[in-house]
Amino acid sequence: RVKPGCFFPPPKVDSIVVQLRPLETPRVPVADDALLKRLVKAAFGQRRKTLRNSLRSANLELDRIDGLLQNAGIDPKRRGETLSLEEFACLTNLLCG
Repeated sequence: RVKPGCFFPPPKVDSIVVQLRPLETPRVPVADDALLKRLVKAAFGQRRKTLRNSLRSANLELDRIDGLLQNAGIDPKRRGETLSLEEFACLTNLLCG
């Protein structure tokens, strides 16, 4: 914990220092890290849009998006923030395979 007096001007709340350590191995294997990043960026770039519509910004055609989501068992009306890491990895691996 870091007390407010450690800052100027002092905030009205206590702060906490957090240390993050990268994992030695990824939690979920993906075939293409760059593609995963592109899909996540597209899904979160337009948060109010459905996943089907937001993935269009990743330069994917609607027919391909529909097939991809169907094969992954993901409802195209979901929003990007509702997908798990495993679902994003599944989409990435399906696109690569």
